[in-house]
Amino acid sequence: PSITQKLRVSAAIDTHGSSGSPAITWSKISGPGTVSFDDPSTLDTRSSFSAAGIYQIQCAATLNGITGTAVRTVHVDTPVEITFRQGVGGYSQETTTVRADNPTWNAGARDQFLVGRVSTGTSALRGLLSFDLGNVPPDSIVSAASLDLTTHASAGNGTVGEIELRTLTTDFTEGSGSGLSATPADPNTSSGANWQRRSDASANLAWNNSGGSLGTTVLSRLPGFNAATSLNTPRTFATDPAFVAAVQAALGNGRLNLSVVSPLTEAPAAGAFARFHSDDALTESQRPLLRLQVLRNLLPALATGPAPAAIAGSPAALTGSATGATTTGWSLVSGPGTASFADSNNSATTVTLSQSGSYTLRLLSSNAHGSVSRTLEVTAVASNNPAIFTDWQQLTWPGETNPSIISSTADPDHDGLNNLLEWGLHLDPKTPDLFSPALELSGAVLDYTYTRRKTAPGEATFTVEWSDTLAAPWTPATSDPPVSLDATRESVHTAIPAGPNGRRFVRVRIIR
Repeated sequence: PSITQKLRVSAAIDTHGSSGSPAITWSKISGPGTVSFDDPSTLDTRSSFSAAGIYQIQCAATLNGITGTAVRTVHVDTPVEITFRQGVGGYSQETTTVRADNPTWNAGARDQFLVGRVSTGTSALRGLLSFDLGNVPPDSIVSAASLDLTTHASAGNGTVGEIELRTLTTDFTEGSGSGLSATPADPNTSSGANWQRRSDASANLAWNNSGGSLGTTVLSRLPGFNAATSLNTPRTFATDPAFVAAVQAALGNGRLNLSVVSPLTEAPAAGAFARFHSDDALTESQRPLLRLQVLRNLLPALATGPAPAAIAGSPAALTGSATGATTTGWSLVSGPGTASFADSNNSATTVTLSQSGSYTLRLLSSNAHGSVSRTLEVTAVASNNPAIFTDWQQLTWPGETNPSIISSTADPDHDGLNNLLEWGLHLDPKTPDLFSPALELSGAVLDYTYTRRKTAPGEATFTVEWSDTLAAPWTPATSDPPVSLDATRESVHTAIPAGPNGRRFVRVRIIR
C-alpha cells in the first residue's frame, strides 16, 4: 500500500473446538512510523501508515488464557505524483464542447469549453476531455486522482448547480473549429466532435444519457457556483474511489476519456452554464490538469486460475499466470496423495493427483523485490480404475472407511497377505488365497515367473530380489518386460543366477 491508502488486514482463527469468542488485538511490532487500525479488536479491519518503509504488524487472539499470534510484513511506499497538462513537457491533450442547441458546431480550437444548459429547454452543453496515459506503466497502482479546472475570464450564465465528472465511453476527435457560428469550419461534421458525431468516422446521438457516451457512474462533483461572477477561479474535481477506479481501468488501454456535465436529472428549463479554460488556453497554468498519485507494483502479478475438474491418476490442466516474475513454481501443500506436475516451473501446466480427495496446491512467483504466492484447492474424484490403489479400495469395499479393513497394511481375510500385496498381485482381499509364482531350475539359472496387476497409470514399483539366507542383503534382479495376460493382469519373468550352494530364496517387493 501507499501512505495515502488504507490496507485491509484480516485473520482467520481455529479455536480447536474451544467454546467462547477470542479477544482480538491488532498492533504494530516495528516500522518507521505509526500504524492506526480502524478497529483493532476485529479480525477484519483496515490499517493506515504514517510514513513509508517496512512494517511488521501483528494479530493476537486470546481465548481461555491462551494467546496465539500471527505476524505480517508490510512494505509501504510513497506514491509518485504524475501530472498531465497540454504543453507541459511536450504533452498533448484534447478538450472540446458539444452543444445540443447548435449540433454541428465544433469547438476543438476554442480557448474555453462550456458546461450546463442554455435557456432553450433541453439543450445541454457538455465538456469532453481526453488524456493519454500511455507513459504510465499498466501495472501501476493508482492511489489518488483529481482534475483541476479554471473558470474562463468570460462570464458564464446564472448560477450553475452541482457539476458532475463522468467517464466518456468512446474516443472523440477534438477538431479545429472555434465554436462560433460565423466560423466556416463550425458547421462541418468532419471538423471534429459535435452533438451529432464524435468525429467524421462515427455517428453519436448519446451525449444526453448515461449508459450511452456518458458513463453511468459519477466520478467526482463540483459544488454549484455563480457562473456570472466566478472568473479565472480554480475548481477541482477531488479524488474519489470511483475516480481512482476509472483511472486504474483506463491504464489498460492507455487513455482516459472524461465528460464534464451538468446533472442529467436537472430541470430542462434551467438556463445556466459555466465556462472553463480548455487545452487551448493562452495561459498554460489555466489549462485542465489531471493529477495522479501512483505506485509501481514491483512484486509479481500472480493468479492460479480456476480449479480444474481432476480425476485421480489423470493429468488435469492448471491455468495459472505470472507476470513480472523471474521464477515461478507449483508445489503440493497438502493432500491424501502425491501431486506430479508436468512442468512445475510453468504457471500453466498439468498436475496428476495420485488418489482421490482434496488437495491444496501453491503457485509461488519471485523477483528481486520479493515473492508472491497463491493457493488453489483441487478435488480429485476417483477414476474407478483398479490400477489405482484408492480406487481399488472403494471398488472392493464401497463406503467402508475402517482402516483395519481397507488400509494398505490391513489383512482382513487373514491369509498373511496385506491389502497392498493383494492389490498388486491381483488377488482377492476378501477370501484367503495364495501367491503362487513359478520357480524352475534351468541349468545355472532360476526362472522366476509371477502374475501381477497391470499398473498403468499405476502407483507402485515391483522388484524381484534374491538372497541365500533370508537375511540382508537382498540383491535386486532385472526382470523382462511384462507380458499381457488380459485387461487387468500381466506376467513377469525374471532370470536369477542359481548360485553355487544349491539354495536360493526369491521374493517380490512392492512399494507404493
